[in-house]
Amino acid sequence: MPKLAEYKELLRSYFGEQLDDWINEMGIRDDTELDDFILTSLYEKALKAFGLDRAVEILGEVNLLKGTIPIKLFVCGNPRVGKTSFCRRFALGSFDKSYKTTIGVDFYSKHQIIERYLVRLVIWDLAGQERFGLMRPNFYKGSSGGFVAFSLVDDKSFRDVPGWVKEVRDNLGEVPMLLIGTKSDLGVKISGDPMKYVRELGFMGYLNTSALTGENINEAVRRLVKIILQKEGLI
Repeated sequence: MPKLAEYKELLRSYFGEQLDDWINEMGIRDDTELDDFILTSLYEKALKAFGLDRAVEILGEVNLLKGTIPIKLFVCGNPRVGKTSFCRRFALGSFDKSYKTTIGVDFYSKHQIIERYLVRLVIWDLAGQERFGLMRPNFYKGSSGGFVAFSLVDDKSFRDVPGWVKEVRDNLGEVPMLLIGTKSDLGVKISGDPMKYVRELGFMGYLNTSALTGENINEAVRRLVKIILQKEGLI
């Protein structure tokens, strides 16, 4: 993995002296490896200073960015399992303890550098109530993959996972999906083994998550995006 020292002077030729301010703010050194997290932070600073197009152009010219790719994901599951909290924690870095029912659909967007690609992510938060069942098919369209969510303290939401898998496949066919158990900070009160669903229903993996603590929120998105990039032959 490349280190800052290898790119520092080249980056300074584009960003000027403000690069040194950014380096100090990020707390990195010459021997710091430029992983996706560091590159995302650098991109965000360049974005504020130069705008989207120029930031992408510069990182591409110095060979730190392979390209940009838009990816649409979905998150589905029973009502009140924490789908919105999952999306908000990922996109906004925040957690709201109050429960607000999603009316039909909502979406959250965020740019992240993953495997040297600037991924323009949009995650569609699909309401789980039956009355929105006729609306959901319209919002699955165009998704490259997604998450089926259940609450680790709601056994019914766990038992209903196969029904959500069927709905996804009825609308999208075979797309990469991760199974996520939410509210891990409250313990585990389900009666079954999530890995059984992984084996039987074709999930690409399973993760416990917590929107309260942030546990595995970013990891879940990064893991799914990497699977999608592999499927597209990009990595």
